[in-house]
Amino acid sequence: MASSVLLFTSAVLIVFLGFTVLLSRPKKFLNQTFFLFCLTAAGWIFSIFILLNFSQTIIWGQLPFVFSSLSAAFLLLFSCALGVRSPKYKALLALLLIPAVIVSLFSLGGEIIKSVAVNDNFVINTFGGLYSVFVIYLAFYLLTILAVLIYKYKTNSGNERMKIRYVFLGIFSFVVPSVLTNMLLPTFLNFWQLNSIGPAFSLFMVLAISYSILRYHLMDVWVLVRLGTIFTLLLGVISFFFVSFNYLLVYYLHIGSPWNSILPSFFITIGFIPLKRLIELATDKIFFRKHYKLGDLIGNIEASIHASGLDLNSSLESVNQIVANALKLEKAVILILIPRDHFASRQIIGTDITSLELKHNNPIITYLNSFSGSFLDREEVERNPGFKGLSDSARQELVAQLDKIGFSLVVPIEFKGKLVGVYLLGAKKSGDSFNKDDIKLLQHAAWEMSSAIDNAKSFEELKRLDEAKSNFISVVSHQLRTPVTISRCNLELALDDGLTAEEKNTTMKAAYEGVSSLGHQLDQLLTVLEIEEKEMVVKKEQIDINKMISNLLLDNKIIIKNKRLRLEFAPGKIKADGLFGDKDKIRRVLDILLINAVNYTPAGGKVAISLALSNFNSKSSLVVSVSDNGVSISESDKASIFKKFFRSAEATSMSPNGFGLGLFIARKIIKAHGGDIWFESQENKGTTFYFSLPIKK
Repeated sequence: MASSVLLFTSAVLIVFLGFTVLLSRPKKFLNQTFFLFCLTAAGWIFSIFILLNFSQTIIWGQLPFVFSSLSAAFLLLFSCALGVRSPKYKALLALLLIPAVIVSLFSLGGEIIKSVAVNDNFVINTFGGLYSVFVIYLAFYLLTILAVLIYKYKTNSGNERMKIRYVFLGIFSFVVPSVLTNMLLPTFLNFWQLNSIGPAFSLFMVLAISYSILRYHLMDVWVLVRLGTIFTLLLGVISFFFVSFNYLLVYYLHIGSPWNSILPSFFITIGFIPLKRLIELATDKIFFRKHYKLGDLIGNIEASIHASGLDLNSSLESVNQIVANALKLEKAVILILIPRDHFASRQIIGTDITSLELKHNNPIITYLNSFSGSFLDREEVERNPGFKGLSDSARQELVAQLDKIGFSLVVPIEFKGKLVGVYLLGAKKSGDSFNKDDIKLLQHAAWEMSSAIDNAKSFEELKRLDEAKSNFISVVSHQLRTPVTISRCNLELALDDGLTAEEKNTTMKAAYEGVSSLGHQLDQLLTVLEIEEKEMVVKKEQIDINKMISNLLLDNKIIIKNKRLRLEFAPGKIKADGLFGDKDKIRRVLDILLINAVNYTPAGGKVAISLALSNFNSKSSLVVSVSDNGVSISESDKASIFKKFFRSAEATSMSPNGFGLGLFIARKIIKAHGGDIWFESQENKGTTFYFSLPIKK
């Protein structure tokens, strides 16, 4: 009786698990083959169950051999399909079923099993002449399965390897006991007492393989277990309460129908919700998972954002806490874009990292910019060779970067198609992957955070513009009045007839320098107006960047010589034949960066210009760098370095004149060319500015 219950329960559970795996991804070949394996394994078990309890006709003795031969074929098919994505190869794998069909026909024809009998709840078979063929067939398929799995285990890594480990575990837990009870003991020792329970061991294999498929394919297998546990406990507690209360009413209080049913039902109705919550809390401690309602969480996120107003830190902190608590995350970090094109941490949960920064040319940021709206899942990147069409080296670099920062999932925070932040999530405490509801929750959280970031930035921008307006009047009045005053005074002095020719020449040069400075500053202001009115026109033509830099250095030869600066530039070392752009504007960017390097480098220092070819942001690009060993940029100034009218205290002390518009103009010009501009600065070591320009192949 016990063996029959075990067989029936195993068959039902195997079919249920097979359906669960199939429904997770019904079009996936791997899931389809596993489902067929589950059906044949369940058929094998169920036919023995019928044989033991209902009918001893020969067909029920032959069917276990039919189903077992098909099970071996589908298991081999499943093993070969692991990691396979070629449709042609999948079609060839179906040829593995041909030997199984032939063996099945022999089984039904009586050549493998001649007769069957049941004695004391175990099955005794009389073997036919081809039974040895059946044994050889099974042994060959099982050995082939092990060989295929060993090969795939050695040639794969990461999640694919973990999945194969579970398959190994399942096969070992099934093959060893079933071969022992159904083949070795009956064949060599004529011992049949255990052969009826051998197929039930297939349940362990199905459980292990199901877990490997679900766990490593973005499904939370514990959801199924948790819900089943909650349902079972609820049913058990309610049934126990109803029976006990009914017994108490009838036999002790002598209260009969209908009150013996109405009263327990009334208390069960009142106590159902509290009981359910109590059981959920208990299961949460086991499964590390809060059964959340997606709609409720989204409402909580919206309410917290609204309550925080324009306080960005409060908004991000509340969203991060809600998501981390709901998903039971080990750690989570929100990074937002700052003006220098870097993503810096703003809110951190569950990690000792005090600050985290991703530069705009980091592979993670490059991926998010290239595939707008796409999440970056470490497991998916590692196990999928064709992921987003990326090369193996690009995928490995992404995985290495994610391992370096220690996060499993990267969620883009975008506003109007532009990346404004990054949400980094660690693994769940349960070790399970993110399911569909989790992804929906994260998508909505990212959308809410993007709106909060944009609103906060708009508010900050309004305050900054108001301050800039005041600064503009002050700076312009001073910077324009100074060269005008100097030029006027020198011209008035030059009109004095008492001056010698040499003195007149000196005053005229001073007046010229004042007028030139005034012209340069007016030109910067007009350029800014052109940019602000979005009227800047980029006329692209082929550029000889080496020649342009050489001419620029020649024009500034006297300034460089007067400061005794050591200049490093190797013209012709890097050629960029496909570089197109507006010559005047690119020359202006180079002029701004070079003059800054010269002005902020002490006498006797070094200025270096270099060129490099790079695949930048998935585009072939030329990267130009201008470095110095002069004044570094302080941490407090880095976020404002590209803003209009911004000048640091160190820069003002070394070069008093200037509007603070150069880097703002340079950034706008480079962006208009489809490139990027950024910098690196270290205290007492100097600063390097970089900019990239796309190259046509």
